[in-house]
Amino acid sequence: MPALARRAVEGLLNAPRAAPPPSQQAYLRKAMEALGTTMPELAQQIDVTARAMKNWLLPDTSPSHRRMPALARAAIEQLVADRATKKPRKRR
Repeated sequence: MPALARRAVEGLLNAPRAAPPPSQQAYLRKAMEALGTTMPELAQQIDVTARAMKNWLLPDTSPSHRRMPALARAAIEQLVADRATKKPRKRR
């Protein structure tokens, strides 16, 4: 193997690995916690059925598990971002 190729391979093998993204279930639970909502409430906010949300929260090994569509993830990310930038109201 040429020296340049060997160094490239060694660099790839020795490079630090990025942490895997959180599971879909962990992501949804964290989003619900951040928003202070329940599963049915979050489902209503992103305009999906509670059943769809339930299927997304099932373990990957469950026969009823479904992958969450990218559009649903984007809607949840927007809700969380909006919540983070929202200023608290002053009480009178």
